[in-house]
Amino acid sequence: MRFYQHTMRIKILILLPLIITIYLITKLNSTTLTYKGNALPQMGAFFSPFTGFWQNAEPAKKMSSLHNIKVNMAHELSGEAHVFMDSNFIPHIVADNDKDAYFIQGYLHAKNRLWQMDFITRVAGGRLSEIVGRKALTSDIFFRRIGLHYAAAKMLQVVAKNKDLQESIDAYCKGANFYINSLQEKDYPVEFKLLKYKPELWTPMHVLLMLEYIAYDLGGWDLNLLDQNTKNVLGYDDFNLLFNTNDYKDPYPIIPANTQFQSPSVQVHLPKNVEKNYYYNNNKVVVSVDSALLPLENYGSNNWAVSGKKTLSGKPILCNDPHLAATLPSCFYENQITTPQQNVYGASLPGVPFVVIGFNDSMAFGMTNGTRMQKLHYALKIKDSKTLVYEYKGKWVNPESIITEVIAVRGGAYDTQRIAVTKFGLLTYTPQYNETGDCKNEYVTTQWENYENNESAFTFWLLDHGKNYADYQNALNYFSAPAQNFIYADATGNIAIKEQGRFPALWKDQATFVLPGIAPDYEMQGYIPNSENPTSLNPEQQYLVSTNQIVADSKYPYEQGYWGFYAYTYPKYRNEVINEILDTSSKITVQDMMRLQNNVFNKASKDLLPLLISKIEEHQLTPKEEAYLQVLKDWNGYDSTTSIGASTFAFLFEKLINVFYDPIRSASPVTIITPNMRMFSYVLTNDRAFKALQRHNTTIQNATASDLVLKSFQEILPTLDSLSKIKKLAWGAYRTQLLPHILQIPAFGTHVCFNGSVYTVNNIKAFDDNRAIASIPAYRMIVEFTNPITAYTIMPGGQSGNMGSYFYNNEVSRFQNGHYNRVVFLTKNGNDLNNALLPYQYTFSSQ
Repeated sequence: MRFYQHTMRIKILILLPLIITIYLITKLNSTTLTYKGNALPQMGAFFSPFTGFWQNAEPAKKMSSLHNIKVNMAHELSGEAHVFMDSNFIPHIVADNDKDAYFIQGYLHAKNRLWQMDFITRVAGGRLSEIVGRKALTSDIFFRRIGLHYAAAKMLQVVAKNKDLQESIDAYCKGANFYINSLQEKDYPVEFKLLKYKPELWTPMHVLLMLEYIAYDLGGWDLNLLDQNTKNVLGYDDFNLLFNTNDYKDPYPIIPANTQFQSPSVQVHLPKNVEKNYYYNNNKVVVSVDSALLPLENYGSNNWAVSGKKTLSGKPILCNDPHLAATLPSCFYENQITTPQQNVYGASLPGVPFVVIGFNDSMAFGMTNGTRMQKLHYALKIKDSKTLVYEYKGKWVNPESIITEVIAVRGGAYDTQRIAVTKFGLLTYTPQYNETGDCKNEYVTTQWENYENNESAFTFWLLDHGKNYADYQNALNYFSAPAQNFIYADATGNIAIKEQGRFPALWKDQATFVLPGIAPDYEMQGYIPNSENPTSLNPEQQYLVSTNQIVADSKYPYEQGYWGFYAYTYPKYRNEVINEILDTSSKITVQDMMRLQNNVFNKASKDLLPLLISKIEEHQLTPKEEAYLQVLKDWNGYDSTTSIGASTFAFLFEKLINVFYDPIRSASPVTIITPNMRMFSYVLTNDRAFKALQRHNTTIQNATASDLVLKSFQEILPTLDSLSKIKKLAWGAYRTQLLPHILQIPAFGTHVCFNGSVYTVNNIKAFDDNRAIASIPAYRMIVEFTNPITAYTIMPGGQSGNMGSYFYNNEVSRFQNGHYNRVVFLTKNGNDLNNALLPYQYTFSSQ
């Protein structure tokens, strides 16, 4: 009997964890949990030991399991292919032809980034509500109405006419689907299990939606809407005084100053009565723009190319670091593609074939965001909200068509949006479409080059296969949106840059505010030919730099139509630092370029800080205040993790915005422009600008600039003191933040401490609450055309999208410390396929 009782006790102890697990799974599947007021998905399946997240765990590094894996592709390939993996999980695809290579690239993207691919295309297509319910409806309505799905469908028609592009995309999709079809529920990435939905098969429409999302993320700033809202609040004269950028002269435009341009082939005339109908229009257009849905206002990037005449090796060096959303998984996926037709290495976009930033045997290429305006907005007068008949040149006209967008909501509900296609683009904002609920929108359209005849994907196919400068120029002719500055260098010694996009020919300030659709002569008057887009080849200065700054000086014959205030602010300081270093350097090495990409000198502070210190009368300060003022005086201007001066200055600047400008921003019913250091430098040195702020901010009307600077300085002292006491005042300690997962779930992210700020070459932006990184150099690449080619890369994340993998965030610490990975670049002839640095491989067979 005792033996029986003892045996039963052992059985119960063994079975107890299973009993508890079954109970918890059942309970969690029948209980709705909430976090911060939001309902969470039912968690039982997520914790299931049989199909839940446990199945996604991988052994550390998991490289040994990759040795000589054979994958039967069931007659999908025309021959055998290999994928050689290096120690950072970077695949080097070697195939007998391009179609097989793209098939395998699709397979690998899906294997390592499937949920990321699925989720982002759902965002772009306005389909989040299908998986998370009504909480995503605002986002879905926004993306349906700005027309990314519409644009992708248009692009699909263009792709169908390009045999090389269509075959490449089709092969890529087949590869992705080969992997998706191999999955069982237990194999799904964690996020599918958490949100309780299944992946869908990948199609060319998904590929193009991914490209449309990138186009929106880089070119979707509706800053002319924010400019319009700000003009409504300040009036045109004060807006022009505080935020005018037309008279700003950049000493370092992208195309070197004094470059001669050909005469314009498109002549543009200023509309009649432009002051009455546009600048001083009293019928103020009101557009509510949810800033949470807009791209970050200071996304940017750096790229530069240095001629061999300035390098130690005598060979050109090309550098690129695009500044994009800081997320895990990483924005990019690194790979090499080697076939008889191409041999290219670099960053690819999960969900899309090709390499978009990289190099091949002959040439290297990279991009930064162009800041010339391609989007125009028009206010329409609508006769009937049902038929959406609108006034055009004094007559009522029907829309060219009406798109009906049906948005499915998880649980069986639906929402329907009717979007008119007009002569002025898509009718994106209407009184019925109100994102924030705090004001009534007008009828406003969006006219964007991204909507029509967009064959931009073919640019990357051509660049990957390119051999020389002529191929580079030809590839860019297919690129229309978003505007990009394409940097170039090649093995023969050339360096070049071109700002490429399909740009409207504008009259002065045409892209600044919302245009009157009912007034004649406000339609677009033509497009600038590709041959007249600003270009520089082998300039006398022997280097070229792009940091999103002004593309050309006043000798360029067209209105450049920038994204308003931002194009003249954040890029300015990065641009000046890079140009000044390259201009005075010789015998440049790859290591010099690494240091420059990691440079954290805050040149903006050198503009503003001396002004602020001069406004503070030291005899009014207490000893403690004097001590903190000395911290500012002693600061060397570097936003490094150990700097207390960097934190002190950042707190002071935020307080200045709060004192000078927040009352104006708070009184506005809609989102308006946020000022930055350049505007404050102007306000503190220009009495008219200071008085303009006083007119709109009653809390500072009886104060001097010196009074307000002193007040701001004194008000930050308690915060500085409290942080100092707990040793959290240094820039790194104060700014230890989350590198977040796309879903913003803290446990899925990783805490980091980066040097730099939004004003430095090493461009790091935090969200306003300073708890998470918002944007970051998403990929760093340095290529030198030695023989063999020397290249280094690094990205703040890893190759895998599986948070249970070592390769999910294995590169973060190296990136944080300014380190790089030496690229293993296979040669096209295959003599180095047994490279000791590529010990692991897949063998793909069609048999």
